[in-house]
Amino acid sequence: MKVSSGLALFACFGVCSARISNFEKEVIAPSSSRDLQSDENCKICDGETDKEDKPQELFFQFTDNWNQQSFQMGESDSNCHTIDPSDILRGENGEIELVIQRYGRFNSLNQGDRFKVVKGKGAFTIMQFKTQGGGTTTCYIHTSCSKPLVAGDTHGPFTLLDLGSCPAPPPEGQCTICDKENKENKNKPITVQYVAAGKDSAYQDGQKASCVADQYPTPAVVTVNGKTFDVEDGTVFTFDPEDSAETTFSINGDECFIHTSCSVPIVVGDQIGPFLITGGAGCGPPGECDPDAECTICDSNNKDNKPKSLVLKYHKDGMNSNYQPEGKASCRAGAYPETTTLTVLGESFVITDGQEFTITTDDKFDAETDFSFSSGFVDECFIHTSCSVPLVTGDRIGPFEVVAGGECPKCENKKCLEASVRQVDGRYVVDVTFDYEDLSPNREFVYYCHEKDENCPMTDLTPVGSDWIGLYPCSDSEGSFNVEPDFWSYTCYDEDIGNGKGRCRNGPGIGKGTITLDDNTAPPFYIQGVYNPIEELSAGCYVVLLNRYEGYSPPPYYNICISNNITLGE
Repeated sequence: MKVSSGLALFACFGVCSARISNFEKEVIAPSSSRDLQSDENCKICDGETDKEDKPQELFFQFTDNWNQQSFQMGESDSNCHTIDPSDILRGENGEIELVIQRYGRFNSLNQGDRFKVVKGKGAFTIMQFKTQGGGTTTCYIHTSCSKPLVAGDTHGPFTLLDLGSCPAPPPEGQCTICDKENKENKNKPITVQYVAAGKDSAYQDGQKASCVADQYPTPAVVTVNGKTFDVEDGTVFTFDPEDSAETTFSINGDECFIHTSCSVPIVVGDQIGPFLITGGAGCGPPGECDPDAECTICDSNNKDNKPKSLVLKYHKDGMNSNYQPEGKASCRAGAYPETTTLTVLGESFVITDGQEFTITTDDKFDAETDFSFSSGFVDECFIHTSCSVPLVTGDRIGPFEVVAGGECPKCENKKCLEASVRQVDGRYVVDVTFDYEDLSPNREFVYYCHEKDENCPMTDLTPVGSDWIGLYPCSDSEGSFNVEPDFWSYTCYDEDIGNGKGRCRNGPGIGKGTITLDDNTAPPFYIQGVYNPIEELSAGCYVVLLNRYEGYSPPPYYNICISNNITLGE
């Protein structure tokens, strides 16, 4: 059906008359699965809304309560509350007759009926009613978005409704990268995980995102904004959104899009088709962060976020700041005492090299914050803390590394596996520290799932006694680590059990501990498998995997997480 660009169409749904209901079912069935609802906190659009994000249709409910003035607009923009209801023509059941923009046929409305207005080019939508004397009367509502249109606002007898344009707020604890109230992160890189079992977004309906619930190919070639990624189920990658309302993905040549202009929320944890949002500006992956990523606490362009506390780390080897020149910070490069008593803002700390401490002010920091030392080559020095020069996490200002403050929280990643190499009497020994008692499902791990596996990747990470750690060449990752390693050990192994006193794999799981992989102390094979000792392994890059015996997958069965890279040999 064609609509003249200068007109607005009217149609009922819900409990309207039969002559309109068929039209509604065929043409204006709601595009969102969510029920129509009023939400006073939902701003559908306003003067700051981008042109491409302005709605082309609005939804109202007829309340028959005529004297309700808009909370968002004055009478010059919304005057339907001025209509005298006693002048309005009523039918046998109290229904009124209404037409939009003075064109088309009149339609009956009963109290509670809902209807859609397809917006025309004009700034105002005209509501025209039949009156008692055989004539008509009109009122208007400003609908061009230069004035706020808010779900739940009343315009005389009409309440503006939400039909999926105002998604529910994200659950507590989930991080919103951006939304219509916060577009500072618009068009900044977004990190996603490719999940072959696609889902419908909780925030982006079918009009905002054509990437929806479906089964997507794996492996696949994904192209977005000029960059191509080879992905399989579980691959994590970061893309740059397109400079438009939508970002289009090509998946093996088939295209779908998601909304990235922030008029609807982009939320960590939401899955849009095959793309699970895991991070973006201001939101690291759930439970993870990048300790090397800089975060500007405040600077001359952003003094609204002046911190009231700063977390600093003390280093005996001072460095010159990358942001605070000598005139702004007298704490400079040089040798500072390994241990000293530090006094700042009237508080004293006994500090050693590598120790963190927090300085706090009741209101705001002065331009300079002074530090005095009980020993060392300087008695005191200062750093700049009033934000006319940047305070940036990771920056070293003399002996003080900026760790956190303001809206830049401390990065505290939980490490599942951490491996290190040392030499003992000329032989290589690998120390493995593991901690997966409370591990995020969004950890970094290796997918190698059998088609029969219903629980892969697994989400129940409760430690079990048979969980084991294997030492693999980094190159094995090209085959998804699909063989048993040369050297492995159960996580429950210790020297007492390892000497043959029992099979710890049948006991309770140990989710936190340290294992040393050492040729000289390798226990019996049923506790620790040694196909080849470390001494005979080829020199090069290695990683450690934490694995579980479960399911149909070939060795290493289920991988729980992967360690950092280590180097054996020279």
